[in-house]
Amino acid sequence: MTESETDPLDGLIPETIEVATLPRDGTNVAIVPDAGTLARIAAAFGIVAVDAFAAELTVRPFRRNGASVKGRLEADVVQSCVVTLEPVPQHLDEDVDLVFLPAEDSARRKPEEELDIDPEGEDPPEILEDGRIDLGALVLEHFALGLDPYPRKEGAFLPEEEAGDTAGRNDPPPSPFAALKGLKTNDGA
Repeated sequence: MTESETDPLDGLIPETIEVATLPRDGTNVAIVPDAGTLARIAAAFGIVAVDAFAAELTVRPFRRNGASVKGRLEADVVQSCVVTLEPVPQHLDEDVDLVFLPAEDSARRKPEEELDIDPEGEDPPEILEDGRIDLGALVLEHFALGLDPYPRKEGAFLPEEEAGDTAGRNDPPPSPFAALKGLKTNDGA
């Protein structure tokens, strides 16, 4: 990104929290953008509308210098159908459950060590930069992950689906050696 380009999400929801100032029992943070911000969120994500957006988060100290963020994001959005371009409403309900640690605490693994990630295990901690967590960016990330990448209005079909074109859909894919079979000569060579 060049200096003249700006990220449309930067500062969209200006909600940060200083980890060093967290009370022992943590703090609750509610993020409910106003109508103007909802319109900017819709524009930034290229969707028709964001009708509602609310995040309820609990931020608590974690270990010596880190923090945990748990909560829920709910939003009502309208996207365009990928087939008809008609509006498709969608309700998002995303859990938020992250741990943040300072870079020096998360970098205890030597760079040359192999990193083994278990897809069913816990996520590794996020890096805590400058002792702050950008909660606005965090909820927008969860918002983006919750959006349907291919929204489709109920009953909308592509032309070949509408015509009932199912020929070949249950057939196994052709063998990569099928073309070679045609090259075989009659004398067995």
